[in-house]
Amino acid sequence: MAQFDRIIAIYNPNSTNNAAEKAEQFKTAAKKAGFTVHLFKTTHAGHAEEIAFAVAKQYKRPLIISVSGDGGYNEVINGVMRARQTDDTKRPVVAVIGAGNANDHKRTTRGNTPLLTLIKRDKPKPIDLVRLTTKDIERYAHSYIGLGITPEVGIELNKHSLTFVKELQIILKTFRDFTPFEIIIDGKRKRLGSLVFANIPGMAKIIKLSDKPTLSDGKFDIVKLSYRGKWRLILDMLLLAIRAKRSRSASTSTFRTTSKLPVQLDGEIEELPARSEVVIESIHEAIESLY
Repeated sequence: MAQFDRIIAIYNPNSTNNAAEKAEQFKTAAKKAGFTVHLFKTTHAGHAEEIAFAVAKQYKRPLIISVSGDGGYNEVINGVMRARQTDDTKRPVVAVIGAGNANDHKRTTRGNTPLLTLIKRDKPKPIDLVRLTTKDIERYAHSYIGLGITPEVGIELNKHSLTFVKELQIILKTFRDFTPFEIIIDGKRKRLGSLVFANIPGMAKIIKLSDKPTLSDGKFDIVKLSYRGKWRLILDMLLLAIRAKRSRSASTSTFRTTSKLPVQLDGEIEELPARSEVVIESIHEAIESLY
């Protein structure tokens, strides 16, 4: 039997893709396999983070499962990391059951392996996290931190069953109201269409960010698209559906904002203040996971 003090599953009862039903089904299947799973439903934004923090503080080695899309799993990761920062003797393990709009992390790391199979194997593996810090913000991402059009398109694509025509329609619609952004990076002011720091090789089933997995190598891939007009940016995005753009791997990267700027962490939105120094870091083997 797996050596966990507690096994819990967190789900949003209002989530799309039957998160509540999937949580109940998992609890029933786990009971038949000899495991007790405690379900927690969220009631407001940020609640999954609060639950994960409390459980990770209370138990030495809990298994905390997010029945969610990438955003819900992001909350769980941040709650667990906050708990570990207050007590580094805690050794929580995280896992995900894909629900919500989509879960790129589950799709690109675990594939179709049932979570119960991994619990029975009892062999958690460490994963890196990507951390964003400014003077007033510290947040973690399990899959990517992104600015600009790539994460915007990715989130929209994840909401739909995809055909080529549908993909093209979504991309064009997203571009219609898109405006490029400016940052200061490597000492130079850059006008960009997209900037992604990726811990996984792809998003939204079709967007290719890397040719190799980077989940536990202490680095992330930097996928940068310069802005040279909307039609060129559309072409660059369509090319990412065919092959990964040659990218640079790094363990840390910094840039400075020139104005307020939205940033997406696994689809969760934060706002970066104007004239803010932003540090992106790979936190090597930050947490253990079942994948």
